[in-house]
Amino acid sequence: SDRSIEHIAGTGVAPTNGLGQSSYPAWNPGKPLEVTVGDISGVYCDTDDYIYFCDNNSTRVQVLIPGVGNDPKTGLLRTFNCTAVPGTFGTQGGITKDANGNFYVASKTGHKIVKLTPKQ
Repeated sequence: SDRSIEHIAGTGVAPTNGLGQSSYPAWNPGKPLEVTVGDISGVYCDTDDYIYFCDNNSTRVQVLIPGVGNDPKTGLLRTFNCTAVPGTFGTQGGITKDANGNFYVASKTGHKIVKLTPKQ
């Protein structure tokens, strides 16, 4: 069989503040398998193989940029560069993209849909 499950991002450990409480450190870009990733809800894989996902601990949209040979494990994981202010989403429920390149994030606890316009 050619089916497999492959770990491509995150350390596998939830972010905490050392007291067992959920928290999130200042976000810094890094290698996909070395960066702490929070509670994920919603993933969008673009035609360029960039993977966008909602990280509820940081209340940001993160993007996994593939490395050499489109290998996501050797790429870069960073915050999506857009016009929205981090922290305005609440708990995110999903993400999609329109034909003009804008992303839309469903905010479950914010009771709204937020449009993200990529910065040029």
